[in-house]
Amino acid sequence: MLHRKKWMPIAVTVILVQAILEGFALFSLATLNMLPDKYMLVVVLCMALSLVVTAILLFSGMKKHRMGRARRARRIIAIILAAVFGVGSVIAASMTQQLKTSVNEVTDNEGTLSAMVGVYVMADNPAKAITDAEDYNFGVMENYDTQNTTAALDTLKLKFGKEAKTTNEASVTDCAKALYDGTVDALLINEAYTAALTDFDEYASFETDTRLLDEIPIYAQDTASDDSSKDGDTAVQSASSSSEPLPDFNKLNSEAAEGVSDITTTPFVMYISGSDTRSQILDTSRSDVNILMAVNPKSKQVLLINTPRDYYVGNPAGGGAKDKLTHCGLYGVDCSIGALEGLYSTNVEYYMQINFTGFEKLIDSIGGITVNAPEDFTAGGYHYNKGENYVNGAQALAFARERHSFASGDRQRGKDQMEVIRAVIDKVTSGTTLLTNYTSVLNSLQDMMVTNVSSDEISDLVKMQLNDGASWDVKKYSVSGSDAHMTTYSMPSFTAYVMIPYDDDVSKASELLQKVMSGEQITDEEVSD
Repeated sequence: MLHRKKWMPIAVTVILVQAILEGFALFSLATLNMLPDKYMLVVVLCMALSLVVTAILLFSGMKKHRMGRARRARRIIAIILAAVFGVGSVIAASMTQQLKTSVNEVTDNEGTLSAMVGVYVMADNPAKAITDAEDYNFGVMENYDTQNTTAALDTLKLKFGKEAKTTNEASVTDCAKALYDGTVDALLINEAYTAALTDFDEYASFETDTRLLDEIPIYAQDTASDDSSKDGDTAVQSASSSSEPLPDFNKLNSEAAEGVSDITTTPFVMYISGSDTRSQILDTSRSDVNILMAVNPKSKQVLLINTPRDYYVGNPAGGGAKDKLTHCGLYGVDCSIGALEGLYSTNVEYYMQINFTGFEKLIDSIGGITVNAPEDFTAGGYHYNKGENYVNGAQALAFARERHSFASGDRQRGKDQMEVIRAVIDKVTSGTTLLTNYTSVLNSLQDMMVTNVSSDEISDLVKMQLNDGASWDVKKYSVSGSDAHMTTYSMPSFTAYVMIPYDDDVSKASELLQKVMSGEQITDEEVSD
């Protein structure tokens, strides 16, 4: 074993390296700002104690001239202890940095994919690549989605070395008709719009009748500020299904979607939007899930309001012209928020948009959830028994998407979607689930969720929940309506199935929202069917 003069620099180096690594880990945890003070204190004490113990073991007996077995054992234990805490500190710092990256990606909407514009040709078209279509006549929508179309045309100009020839059509259904009739060679259309074509019998087989020749990604910075309401002005009257004057539907309230002063103490409303895409990257599309979540951090009560996807509402992009709520998602999350704000006379401070792939990963990242099924049914190859069912991500998704098994169809699907959200809230806020899984939860949502909740606000919410460990009282309410077939702003050439809102349901939902925001407790009787 080394003598004192040789051992001293080694011992000092070991303790300094351990101290530096532990200090870096503590700094990373402190800047993350998610652990409550009581947890940080425990971490600090453990690391400080490890340094003291390591130092004692390293330097104890240094003045003795003779090396004994005890001193040799102490040095070996000290080196092992320093290695364990040093490696642990590196792992902790690495995980913290990964978590920071995940939070930033989820909360940073700049540079994210906002739309995917597709180039569609008929299935038997001879073109094999986009360069084969440089002399084609492209059908484009004249009054819809003009910003994304313009950005896509700019991309084609770079690929072709010249301007692409275009023919303006009134709507996506007119574009489809022109392609089927052969009056245009190809379509340049936001893929979210083409997905909506399958709602109509005439184009139910659009995906097999046509072929996607090329895709053009459009990012947030590729388009200017939203002027979609201007784009729709010329089509508003043609989209209206009655002779009554259109409502005075203003743009979003200036306070909407801008957050609150303190998310841990101030009540807020969040719009939860479920994209109907299974893409690995979230982009603008129809919203099949439309839930307002009112949260009161003081009363610890959450209210979920489900609005059916086919609800016939004023579309802000069309100046208030009537449309399906799901179609509002085609114009971006702000449009859906505006429609719901107008419907319920409320402000929406936050939004969270997630696609189905992200949904599955979120459930799996917390180890599954327990949902209550209204009856026995089978969906997506899975069977659900009436009552409690423990499900993984894929099973939860099938549960939330199913509507054909129920007499009430989409109405029951909305209730089941809220049931899944309730189950997620219960799981995340119970025990140590949030403490042990928040890294995997946020990692699961990269590229599959966008939100305007800031990284600091996410940290504050996590810290609040870890600190008080409170359980939340989650209430659910669904609005309903009567079935009808009407023209819509987004698809004015055809009548489509819509749900005409029940005024009493809408009024009650508005009242419930106001109760939560004011701190009043909602009872089960108030939200029962």
